[in-house]
Amino acid sequence: MKIIIGHYHLNPGGVTKIIQSQLNGLSHIKDLEIYVVCDGQGLENIKLPPNAKFKTLPLLGYLPDLKKETIKKNLNDIIFFFSEMADYDDIIHFHNIGLGKNAALTYAMYSLAKEGYNIVNHAHDFPEDRPSNYQYLEQGLGLLGAKDINAIMYPEGIENYHFGVLNSFDRKRLLKKGLPESRIQLWPNPVSTPNITTELSKPEAKAKIEQVLGLKTGKMMVAYPVRVIRRKNIGEYILLAAAFGETANFIVTLPPLNPVEIQPYNKWVAFCKENNINLSFEAGIKLDFEWVMKGADVCFTTSIMEGFGMVFVEPWLWGTPVAGREIPAVLPDLRDMGLNYPLIYDKIEVEWQNKWVDFPVLEMTEQMTVIKEVLNGGKASFLEKNPAIASFFDNDRVEFKNNNKEIISTELSELEYGKRLYRLYKTLS
Repeated sequence: MKIIIGHYHLNPGGVTKIIQSQLNGLSHIKDLEIYVVCDGQGLENIKLPPNAKFKTLPLLGYLPDLKKETIKKNLNDIIFFFSEMADYDDIIHFHNIGLGKNAALTYAMYSLAKEGYNIVNHAHDFPEDRPSNYQYLEQGLGLLGAKDINAIMYPEGIENYHFGVLNSFDRKRLLKKGLPESRIQLWPNPVSTPNITTELSKPEAKAKIEQVLGLKTGKMMVAYPVRVIRRKNIGEYILLAAAFGETANFIVTLPPLNPVEIQPYNKWVAFCKENNINLSFEAGIKLDFEWVMKGADVCFTTSIMEGFGMVFVEPWLWGTPVAGREIPAVLPDLRDMGLNYPLIYDKIEVEWQNKWVDFPVLEMTEQMTVIKEVLNGGKASFLEKNPAIASFFDNDRVEFKNNNKEIISTELSELEYGKRLYRLYKTLS
């Protein structure tokens, strides 16, 4: 059986990481011939198993050009590329087919499925959550003759077009669009076992962080292991650093790569510096990731939207508990696996214009105003309104035992992930 695993690119990011885990999980299955396809970017970020090869086509990358002649030619070229590579009993497993980055590819996968090819749309994200992406698809698919773009993105009646989703929330989303349960697979992201290269204890790793970042010793260490983009809700993390900076050191690991995200990020960095907020940015550049994950007393997340939510899972494998904001689309599935999350809050309420509101509904400048108020005498009323938060940044509070690590190591292993994928492939082929 031939498996064609595809994405627009293989640049560093969540999807590339999952493709690597997908390859690792399938590497044990001897009767598979695997091709990894993309536009040619980031091949160095994937380590191929012996049964896999790269094949590239620049047209698989992001294609914002919406000229009618161009997009039709792109469509035909993409269809030709896959039809030359695949037979009807092979599997084309492409990640984020309908995200709104390449309308020609979205339509090509629909066309290939109609011709009888087996398509798996591994949907990490959805254009309905990104208005500009959805608008692009409406325009692009319209130029290709689509009157109803949902019929292209979520085709009914094509039994060989399947979907893989990361959580039950997205599964229900697809069911509401009229797709049958038999064509929707729930695939929680796998978690690879950390490559722990040092025997550093937690106190030793914590001391390394303090030394490199010049932090005051004797405080709790709080880490947000994330690349700072807007949906990560960094303002809320800064609010907590402002409120609890005397008792805990706060760090965040990476800056954004997207040029659109850099300006607001720089404003937050400058804001923290101007107001002496105890938060160290770009710790992941200055320190080994291993030190951060092992040295933190707690990994924290204030994100408001995730596909799978790796930050809720990965730190436990390093012996570091997870705390932070509830994500209703993510955490129920993890709890159903038996994972325990005692350090999670539903919302953080702050006072704005004589009303109490959940912090992330505010604009950046409004958030900055609220944070300044907390710094300048408003901490008591803030904690009175959010009493559960007060105990989060206490070393004794996070020193609890559970079996999260054991559950993650088995239920979310790459080996188990590969078995789940292979079961669907055998059904389709």
